[in-house]
Amino acid sequence: MGALTRTRRDMTQTTRQERRARFAIAGATVVLLVCALIEAWIVLSSMNPSDGTIGLDLHFYQANTTSWLAGDGFYRAGQLAGPYVVADGDAMYPPTVLLLLVPFTVGVPAVLWWAIPLGIAAATIVWVRPARWAWPVLLAIFVYHRTWMILVFGNPAMWALAALSVGAVWRWPAALAVLKLTFAPFALLGVRDRRWWLTAAVLVAVSVPFGAMWIDFAHVLLWAQSPHGFEYTLGEWPIAIALLVVVRSGTRPRRSIGRGAPAQVVPASPLVQGP
Repeated sequence: MGALTRTRRDMTQTTRQERRARFAIAGATVVLLVCALIEAWIVLSSMNPSDGTIGLDLHFYQANTTSWLAGDGFYRAGQLAGPYVVADGDAMYPPTVLLLLVPFTVGVPAVLWWAIPLGIAAATIVWVRPARWAWPVLLAIFVYHRTWMILVFGNPAMWALAALSVGAVWRWPAALAVLKLTFAPFALLGVRDRRWWLTAAVLVAVSVPFGAMWIDFAHVLLWAQSPHGFEYTLGEWPIAIALLVVVRSGTRPRRSIGRGAPAQVVPASPLVQGP
């Protein structure tokens, strides 16, 4: 009887702890949702669609791409002349970003510039069924001011983040995150997958035709002086880390890193089940 009583008491205590944890998670979700909506309102209410602010980064990169197509170069002359302070319109992405930019410069509808990467990231999150505790982490991404700057300005970082979200599940797409050079450490997520190496080889192959542009890109990075310091360089890391946490929390059974490895079955605890 003593053992049975202790078992019942332990079960009751566990149930209470789970209830408290669920309450804390629900409370954090509500608070962060409100904060995210407030941040969205602050950012969007300050934007004027007629002044070109929406899609500003996309417009800059389209102008740079038009210059490249005309034979005048992708990177500005001031970026290649020596040390410079990074300013609006300076191209800070590797030459391979032109593979994305050229179609959107010559006629692909601009709305797809947002719809494709955001759709990929959203579909991945829905598919993996994030754990309940990860929903506050997801909402925290939209409380972060830098997220809204990326979305509103149409920064190419959206595409790198989409690659990371998929790479957190299937590994090999993480190699595509090197589109944003500062995401290179996260791109190593799938390094143990042979398909990752194949993807990396394809990236190298499509990089070769850009030739001397890589030397220009090296100068652009070495001579860049940001007025915002490390915040400018690593400002998207919190978004990438939070996104990886959300996706990797998924409750859908998934395969481990190696190909052909047995599925990892995630326990259906009340604290890890999705809403």
